[in-house]
Amino acid sequence: MSDLAGPVARILLRYVGAALITKAGLSIDLTDPDISAILEFVIGAAMSSGTELWWILARKYGWSL
Repeated sequence: MSDLAGPVARILLRYVGAALITKAGLSIDLTDPDISAILEFVIGAAMSSGTELWWILARKYGWSL
């Protein structure tokens, strides 16, 4: 199970981040920005970026994918 922990966590974080970005992107009203939608977008983008960075570093340094 420990061999699958990294890939499963990365995939789950990628999809959770994408879901938050999509939810925020669909609910943002440019005339009246909602703080929670902006926070969802930022958190989702950070999660997605973090998981992609994790994957890049794992490939570069030969970590278990």
